[in-house]
Amino acid sequence: SLCLCLLGVVLTDAVDSRAAELNSASAADQRMSEGNAFMSQGNFGRASEALRKAAALYESSGQRHRQMEALLRLGTACQRLGHHKLALTTFSNTLHLAEHLGARPTRIAALSALGVTQALLRETNQARANLALGLDLAKQDGEVGAVADLLNNLGNLSAARREYAEALKCYQE
Repeated sequence: SLCLCLLGVVLTDAVDSRAAELNSASAADQRMSEGNAFMSQGNFGRASEALRKAAALYESSGQRHRQMEALLRLGTACQRLGHHKLALTTFSNTLHLAEHLGARPTRIAALSALGVTQALLRETNQARANLALGLDLAKQDGEVGAVADLLNNLGNLSAARREYAEALKCYQE
């Protein structure tokens, strides 16, 4: 009888824990939806608040892939607000998480976003390195959209550095 009672407590705790996890995931999805809606409205301040909460909730519920999505969006919101250093940190964290999880498409997206942000901060050598690495990975994976995006970003970076021949080469590839 004592064993059955203890088993009941363990099972109840497990069910309660799972329910809390599901509630956290549901709340994270709600915050993510709000963040995306605010992004589409151009309300980047409110978007960053919602996306920061979503990323934290996804982390606490163990949904690392969804956390990366929220972090990428959060970095973009920070960038749009002109908070480039915060965007840089957010994209770096996303990149490290993507590398840890072996999430190649997210790694490519994070490298691209990181490179663009570094270019905005005039960290052009690091920007070029991250964009070039992202381009190499995207080509290896046959990610045509990412290749086009990265080539465009490399072209913009080259043009900003007055390397017009290189910029043209990127745009034409």
